[in-house]
Amino acid sequence: MLIWALWNNRNEMLFGSERRNPQLIIGSACNLRNEFATVDNGSVRDGSFEFISWTPLSKGVYKLNVDGAIFAKSGSVGLGVIVRDFEGQPIAAASKQVQGQFPAEIVEALAFRFVVGFVRDLSLSKVSFEGDCRGVVEALKLSVANLSSVGLIIEDIQLAVGHGFNSVGFSHVQRTANMVAHGLARFVRNLDDVQIWLEEVPASVRNQIHADLDHCLLL
Repeated sequence: MLIWALWNNRNEMLFGSERRNPQLIIGSACNLRNEFATVDNGSVRDGSFEFISWTPLSKGVYKLNVDGAIFAKSGSVGLGVIVRDFEGQPIAAASKQVQGQFPAEIVEALAFRFVVGFVRDLSLSKVSFEGDCRGVVEALKLSVANLSSVGLIIEDIQLAVGHGFNSVGFSHVQRTANMVAHGLARFVRNLDDVQIWLEEVPASVRNQIHADLDHCLLL
């Protein structure tokens, strides 16, 4: 996990992000290891870890991975989304910076709201949304009113997905299965606009796309 965290920070530095404090990198690696150790889906066995990667859905269903990033120094957040087909090929991607500081859960909810508005223009009928914030994903699955601070955003998303899609699903995934969206959310750290790519992705996440494609071939 530590080697992966160091490699990830090196890639971020290559594409314009700041060098992170070594202690923060170590802490991030420990947190990721702890997340693996506490999951209940059987991915941890006898002290060994199974790396959870992105997986495709059935033909005709598009998977939409979303994530958010907080940029404390600039007082802004980044939202990222990647749309892929059943073969793992990118259909569209987008990054957006939003000014303001928000709790992590609200940032994740804003990312989901962003992707819903983005993909409606792509005329996709069957979609599945994935994110690594369990609280937001579980809230989106419920049909009851949400009275938390993120409730109004959740209601906006639920209302929006009720129109324009024939099939909609929401799933929680581990960060390691959401790395492209995470990279896209961080892509706008030094930008102040929306970036959109059709049938391609920026160079900063291209290696992760290829890694996910290689994993798909092994399924």
